[in-house]
Amino acid sequence: MAKKNKHFDRGIFDAMINEFQKKYAAEFDKPNWFEIISEILNNEANRLESKVERSKSSMQLNQRNCSFSDDTVKRVFGVVKYSKNHNIRTCNIIARTLGAEDWEEFCKKTDERLHNNCRPILYFVILVQGASVSI
Repeated sequence: MAKKNKHFDRGIFDAMINEFQKKYAAEFDKPNWFEIISEILNNEANRLESKVERSKSSMQLNQRNCSFSDDTVKRVFGVVKYSKNHNIRTCNIIARTLGAEDWEEFCKKTDERLHNNCRPILYFVILVQGASVSI
C-alpha cells in the first residue's frame, strides 16, 4: 500500500511538475510521452531502491517492482483527473530527478525561492501603502 503524504502541498507539487516538464520538454512532444516519462521515473526509482538495498546488506540487490504505470504518469501530469494527494514515494522520485534529495528538500528549496522572490514585492506594497513594518 502506498504511503500517504502528510506534507503534500499542491502548489509546490505543481511547481515541481512544471520544472520537470521544462527539463524533459522534448519528451512531452512525442506521441508516447507517458511511456518515456514512465521509464525515466522507473529508472530513478530503481536506482534509489538499489541504493537503499545495498546499504541494508552489502551487494544484495532486491529487484522490487518499482513501477510507475502509464496511468500513474497520466495522473501526475494532469491527463487523468486526480483529486487526492500523491503519495510520498511518487513525490520523492520526481524530486530526485530534479536534483533534490527527496520531496521534503524540494519543498524547502521551493519555499526559500518563493520567499526570496516575494520579498521585493512585499517591500513595494509596504512603501506604496505607507505602512511601517519591520521585516
